[in-house]
Amino acid sequence: MKNLILSAAMMLMTALLFAQTARLQVIHNSPDDAATAVDVYLNGALLLDDFAFRSATPFIDAPAGVEFLVDIAPASSVDVSESIATFPFTLAEGETYIVVATGITGLSSTMYSPAPAFNLEVFAQGRESSSMMGNTDVLVYHGSTDAPTVDVVEVGVGAGIIVDGASYSNFAGYLELGTADYQLAIQDDNNTVTVATYAAPLETLGLDGAAITVLASGFLDPSMNGNGPAFGLYVALASGGDLVALPVIPSNDSPCTAINLPTDGSVNVFNNLNATVQADEASITPAQTGCQMQDGWCTAESGIDNSVWFSFTATSAAVVVTTCEMGNEIDTQVALYSATDCSDFSSFSLLGANDDAIGSCSNGTSIYASTLEFCGLNVGETYWILVDSYDAEQGDFALSIAESTCPTARLQVIHNSPDDAATAVDVYLNGALLLDDFAFRSATPFIDAPAGVEFLVDIAPASSVDVSESIATFPFTLAEGETYIVVATGITGLSSTMYSPAPAFNLEVFAQGRESSSMMGNTDVLVYHGSTDAPTVDVVEVGVGAGIIVDGASYSNFAGYLELGTADYQLAIQDDNNTVTVATYAAPLETLGLDGAAITVLASGFLDPSMNGNGPAFGLFVALASGGDLVELPLVTGVNDISSIEFSVYPIPAQEVLNVRTAERVDALQIIDLQGRMIRNESGNITQIDVSGIAPGTYNVAVVSGERISYQKLIIE
Repeated sequence: MKNLILSAAMMLMTALLFAQTARLQVIHNSPDDAATAVDVYLNGALLLDDFAFRSATPFIDAPAGVEFLVDIAPASSVDVSESIATFPFTLAEGETYIVVATGITGLSSTMYSPAPAFNLEVFAQGRESSSMMGNTDVLVYHGSTDAPTVDVVEVGVGAGIIVDGASYSNFAGYLELGTADYQLAIQDDNNTVTVATYAAPLETLGLDGAAITVLASGFLDPSMNGNGPAFGLYVALASGGDLVALPVIPSNDSPCTAINLPTDGSVNVFNNLNATVQADEASITPAQTGCQMQDGWCTAESGIDNSVWFSFTATSAAVVVTTCEMGNEIDTQVALYSATDCSDFSSFSLLGANDDAIGSCSNGTSIYASTLEFCGLNVGETYWILVDSYDAEQGDFALSIAESTCPTARLQVIHNSPDDAATAVDVYLNGALLLDDFAFRSATPFIDAPAGVEFLVDIAPASSVDVSESIATFPFTLAEGETYIVVATGITGLSSTMYSPAPAFNLEVFAQGRESSSMMGNTDVLVYHGSTDAPTVDVVEVGVGAGIIVDGASYSNFAGYLELGTADYQLAIQDDNNTVTVATYAAPLETLGLDGAAITVLASGFLDPSMNGNGPAFGLFVALASGGDLVELPLVTGVNDISSIEFSVYPIPAQEVLNVRTAERVDALQIIDLQGRMIRNESGNITQIDVSGIAPGTYNVAVVSGERISYQKLIIE
């Protein structure tokens, strides 16, 4: 204050000697340790005594129209003879000037790199107040000797580049900014590297109507400059005094600058000092569900106060996020989000949140730290973590992210929708592509699926771009340890084909599914009626005489498991009165080696294709636990004669051609692999079949004669 009073007094006395005056502010921004404070002389008279680094005079009157000398001397100099630099000035009457002391004096033993010469940089057309109310006028000066050419980018309200290509010792001119709170990112001239981000709370500081100077000050690399003052942004007010440091905002103050962390459980200490709330960030505040919950924050919390952001790439379906680690000093709150655009909070979806770990932290670090556990992540997808604090606390916190295990269920999906608009579909799980071009009459293997949490399954046309093209969405919550079979069935309504009837597309769910039989020697068969135009039917076993094994099966219904001894059966599909046989199918469970297996047999396709766009015809198809294309059961045209066909095949092993020797007419000759898949199917009165293109291995050969079918093992080399 003594300096400023002395300055004003000396300038006033000087101005009295001259009729013409200008307005002048002097700012000390030289980081040289030989200039920590300096004495300033005007025409040989002491003007400023011990004028400190990072301080400014107020605007004062100075002589205009005549040349005067300004001398800079070491602090506590005796007189102007100790001057280390002299600068002549002639000011224009009525003009306003801002003068910045900058550079290196050369008087210190400290090595500076670089070391531009000490100088007084002058900006005319300075301002003491803004050009209009509602604004704050900001003059930007690059005064960091070792900083490169930089851009100043506003990242708080999204104003973008506000200073382009500022170089050392240059003024960028005034920015006439609406008085608001801004965030200033100092970036390299290519906008690829952010040096630091600073809060510029013009509104909060009450600077409406003010004109200020913002200076880049100090060394970007103090280690190369005698460990001198570090780089920062500082504000000179028109009233003078010590420069005001703009707070450094954490680099991860926004989702797009989130710090990416591994999921290996490693602990890192961060802080939320000077963290801000982004525009629209409050819109994603977790609900006030209560302390120690996994879906929200304490009921006394008002919202997001000073959040910082982290991201990670999921390496498993489950994750544990915790601040219950040594180094945590504040009452943290955490939230987990998925998002499609880090810059758009409307694309963020809250997955989970915690305020106070359940039962507090086991290691006793803090009863108010947070632990969030979540299942249902998509491996390979990026997620965001918000760390905030209760009641706007600021300080250090410890954070770790670790893989975890989810409660799971087992799941098989079978595509049985005959709609020509669903010949193949894309299946999404929580917005991520799960099955690409999933074909009609195919099945997934049994896979692990998240249990205990709701997830969304979306069905979209084949080759969709993303989940936004979904034609149907189905929510699921599976029970831990349960096994499910899900069948896609019905008509989408997207086709121009007329279907009669046209039940809506749906995913039918059977719990208590099986991947193997309940006991050895059996094959467990789950029967599903999935033919949209077939009536209620019975399934009658007519091969070994087991009789009705499924009674009154209607469309979209599962009949439950049949625990059948592993044998070869004949299945007659009859009306519910057992007066009309729709068709009879061979079910060669023993021949196909299905002992110990659990399978799903589906009625599939249209009983009357002519009324359904000539779509796929009715048949019985088998889904194996291993998934893949459904296996078609061979059709037998009648049920009266089911005696075996006497036949032999040669040569064994076969290489090129397989011959059949039998006294009976051969209507069809089929090669079937051990998974039940049809490899060859030749019809007509034939006695041989080409096997040259079939991979070596063990197969079954089926001979169909009239209403009968028989099987024999086959080896192909």
